[in-house]
Amino acid sequence: MSTDPHDLSIEELERLLEDKRKQQRARNRFNTRLTPKRNLVEQGAQKVAAVGTQHKPSVNLTRVGNRVLLAVEVCALLGLVLVVVAVFLQLQTLNQETQQVQAQARTQANSAPVAQETLPAASQPSSSFTPERFKGTLQQVVPVAIPTPGPQQPIRIVIPAIKVDAIVVEGDDWEALKKGAGHHVGSANPGQRGNLIISGHDDVFGEIFRNLGDLKADDEVVIYSQEAKFTYKVKNKRVVEATEVSVLQQTTEPTLTLITCYPYLVLLC
Repeated sequence: MSTDPHDLSIEELERLLEDKRKQQRARNRFNTRLTPKRNLVEQGAQKVAAVGTQHKPSVNLTRVGNRVLLAVEVCALLGLVLVVVAVFLQLQTLNQETQQVQAQARTQANSAPVAQETLPAASQPSSSFTPERFKGTLQQVVPVAIPTPGPQQPIRIVIPAIKVDAIVVEGDDWEALKKGAGHHVGSANPGQRGNLIISGHDDVFGEIFRNLGDLKADDEVVIYSQEAKFTYKVKNKRVVEATEVSVLQQTTEPTLTLITCYPYLVLLC
């Protein structure tokens, strides 16, 4: 059969064209059946990839480090809070114990008799036990009086406005202020001309002067000695530096200066 189109008849050309159309339609149907399967396979691959990404996330080291640092900071803060609470509770316990001891000492001081200014009879020399060669010498010796606390020195301070009632001891060093308020050595005595200086803690050892800053003008402060009591009235109050020594200077009239730390819980000044 000749393949040259010029040698073919019209019937043969029509038949050949029809065969070509059938072949093209067959190829189109085959491609149509394959395309959905190919797309389905591609979509399945994408789903598998997505599932794999969900089950295997990448680790962010920076985020992990930040969380660890945050946990360390929180633990450190909690530890600091616990230390502060423990110190505060210890201070409260110490203050309560000191207040009880000071109250007992104040009761004993108020009920104690006035000390004798001469030697007791039992301690004076007895001639019956004195050798003969020393009797004349000993009889000429006058017994020396035992030194007693000065009757004019302050022994108690009472401040009704802030509920203070404490004993006053001589000296204002650390050991003295454990026992009560302290009378500055060398300052005036109650009622005398000059500056009577009394110090006390505001945060430890009974917190005697804790509320000293709450005093107002004309509030009364009563100071007791062994002889009498003296009433002072508040004129002013102020906060000074620790190096300000002008408050310790003497005055020409009876003056009382009360000193404590500032502010509260300044940590054992």
